[in-house]
Amino acid sequence: MARMTAAAIAKLKEHIKPLVKFGILGVSYTVIDFVVFYLLSFAIPEYLAKAASFTLSVVNSFIWNRRWTFERKGRAPKKEMIKFLLVNLLTLCINLVMYWFWRDLLGLGKVWSFILTAPFVTLTNYILNRFWVFTKEKEA
Repeated sequence: MARMTAAAIAKLKEHIKPLVKFGILGVSYTVIDFVVFYLLSFAIPEYLAKAASFTLSVVNSFIWNRRWTFERKGRAPKKEMIKFLLVNLLTLCINLVMYWFWRDLLGLGKVWSFILTAPFVTLTNYILNRFWVFTKEKEA
């Protein structure tokens, strides 16, 4: 087996570190999303509960992923916030369509529909945030 160079290891760490951080936060936001969704779903329509729970987790996600995962300091530029909002509107739509597919088309329960939807939405969200929203600015 070929040995990895120090540069290759550093590049790998550069990609793995934010992915692990995103995953840690993602698990906590998934729990928040699920608990809020589950509780609200007894009081309001499921799709409204899903949109509300997802929105709550998105607000927390922006704050913590910006500061901890992608290590951005200072005030967030408007361009970054707009990109983040667009990514999360897209993933909300994906979230609701996938939930509808599992729940209404295939007739699965709300828990299974939530569980089957979450991984795809999380991965899509990470990729778009990592490579489009929180990109490192090129230094002049």
